[in-house]
Amino acid sequence: RCEVGVLDGVGDRYRYMFTTLQERSDAIDARIRRLSDDIVEQKTSSLQIMAVGVPQQEPVLVCGRIVCEAAMGRMNKTSVVLEGSRRDSAGRRVLLDLSRLKSFSLFPGQILGVEGVYSGGAKMLVHRFVEPVPRPLPRTNKDALVEYHHGPDKQGGKGLSIFIASGPYTTEDNLKYQPFLDLLNVVKLKRPDVVILMGPFVDARHPMVADGECQVEGDNGMEFVDMETLFQYQISMSMRRLFEDEPQLPTKFVMLPSLQDAFHEFVFPQPPLQDRVRKGLKSPFFDGEKLFSLDLPGVGDQERVSCVSNPAQFKLNEVSLAAVSTDVLFHMGCEEVSANVGNRLGRLCHYLHQQRSLYPLFPPPADGPGGSPSQLDFRHAEAWDLLQTPDILIVPTRLAYFVKEINGCLCINPGQLVKGVTGGTFAMVSVHPLSKDTLDKMTEDAVSHSVPERTCVEILRI
Repeated sequence: RCEVGVLDGVGDRYRYMFTTLQERSDAIDARIRRLSDDIVEQKTSSLQIMAVGVPQQEPVLVCGRIVCEAAMGRMNKTSVVLEGSRRDSAGRRVLLDLSRLKSFSLFPGQILGVEGVYSGGAKMLVHRFVEPVPRPLPRTNKDALVEYHHGPDKQGGKGLSIFIASGPYTTEDNLKYQPFLDLLNVVKLKRPDVVILMGPFVDARHPMVADGECQVEGDNGMEFVDMETLFQYQISMSMRRLFEDEPQLPTKFVMLPSLQDAFHEFVFPQPPLQDRVRKGLKSPFFDGEKLFSLDLPGVGDQERVSCVSNPAQFKLNEVSLAAVSTDVLFHMGCEEVSANVGNRLGRLCHYLHQQRSLYPLFPPPADGPGGSPSQLDFRHAEAWDLLQTPDILIVPTRLAYFVKEINGCLCINPGQLVKGVTGGTFAMVSVHPLSKDTLDKMTEDAVSHSVPERTCVEILRI
């Protein structure tokens, strides 16, 4: 019924911690140039285009990246600086005067155009900001949509059912993973087409994991295990039992790692979950155990489980999805400077569309109230660029769960499956098909998906 296709992301493990300052600088500058060119091509400003930091007595348009004037501390409305590209502005910076603006919202790393006057003094007086336009929504050939929605081997006129859950998957007082087992019981009962599981699966912040007291129940009572083995016992074996109990279960799983996963690479973008040695090695110490393997069921040929990177862009039939398990909304919310603007959660989601990136913030917050740091590898910076505005954007965050339509995209925060010592929430999404009559009346070959108009989302408590 459902095809899972990966559109973009990191495909395999890679060497990190070797990115030079020059490579980081080049990646950031290339992004400034790319979005600045797009802002100019939009032609939403009639003013003369100038380089940053060149004095002019008349209002002009300049493009660049928002940075904080101070090397340390949070940005505020008196320390907002615009940095131009090396190509157009030789990397010059100018301090922005926001006193004339009734409303604004900015964060470090944001790339935009600035209309204002810079007469050569200490600051540029800002009249308004010119934002990039989000990428277009995906479109699909009409014949392909008919096949997806009404083909006998596909949806057969029925809706596409998707479950979305974000970790952690066990309560703070034990490692029994009961909420995860409860979720699998719901999957067994409801039989959705796809379940999207987002890390952390073995949360590094869990008290017992942090203390190195990972235990599972073995033949001789409780046994200490490493974190990868904990994943095997509690996640892989539970999924394997599900497929053994329900061999005809049509559900496919899509799994994304998290920077909080204690057994996985701590770098952004993260490679997919995978065996360190394909299919593992037989353990010389314990019969029936594998080393260097996550032992996930149905990976590869059977296509029961698809492991994708963090962030990832993929599609389910024609529906395009983008997902990032890093708490980017919370990170941006902690660093944002704003005044007299609308809904906060909607605004934070709009940043991702506007900046065409699944992690537009730079620099990422240090470890502290803003959450764990994101160790960005700029050799793979293109992995967090949005290829298109997706139909569904999945952004799990510790902020309140929500479902919002932003720029024609359905933005979903399913919440966390576990909150402390109690169960949390997950999302149940139903994407209804377009009727045959509606598709027959369409004259265009490439059809817009209109996913928000035909989708029902429920946030359920586990």
